[in-house]
Amino acid sequence: MSDGTDRGSVHVVGTAHVSHESVDRVREEISEHDPDVVAVELDEGRYRQMKGEAPDDIDPQDLLRGSMAFQFLAYWLLSYVQKRLGDRFDIEPGADMLAAVETAEERGHEVALIDRNIQVTIQRFWSRMGILEVRV
Repeated sequence: MSDGTDRGSVHVVGTAHVSHESVDRVREEISEHDPDVVAVELDEGRYRQMKGEAPDDIDPQDLLRGSMAFQFLAYWLLSYVQKRLGDRFDIEPGADMLAAVETAEERGHEVALIDRNIQVTIQRFWSRMGILEVRV
């Protein structure tokens, strides 16, 4: 049991997902502060994809049912925009998060994935869209 003298702290590092400066800053901050845990704004699926693991299989029939096609389209569109930004700034989108994960792992720190599943976010996005907002 703690006597109250051991106090933890949280250090938040704001980054841009397509910035060389953010990659450098993340590495420096982790090295300087030597945290017990590095929290990264990723969900399990995007973490595995970033690490080069195969994404979960998607059944093509599920993709064509109901709003799943719209969710896939929204996810693809978001990925496309991030890729274009990455091309423009000559950096892979999410390089800041990958740098945080790699630096934490190299230094023996725990990595905490703190984002909800992207599919939940996309589902909520589409469910709140009105029919007039969906038209292109």
